[in-house]
Amino acid sequence: MSKQPRAANSKMTSFTGVFLLVFSVLVVVLDTANFFAIGISFFIMLIGVMLVMVGAMGGGREETRSHFDSHGGA
Repeated sequence: MSKQPRAANSKMTSFTGVFLLVFSVLVVVLDTANFFAIGISFFIMLIGVMLVMVGAMGGGREETRSHFDSHGGA
């Protein structure tokens, strides 16, 4: 196994985010009398939005070199 950390799969991250968004909307629509469930689904919806945005960005940071890295210094 490699010791290098791998970035998350962006398709799976987006799919999980969409699932959480749909799940939170369904909880609000189907269980409108339960205020606790509505409050929890709000935070689940925020997590889903975050996962969709991370999946759209590609999952992780990329190794990029700046303009200053190519010069020898000073």
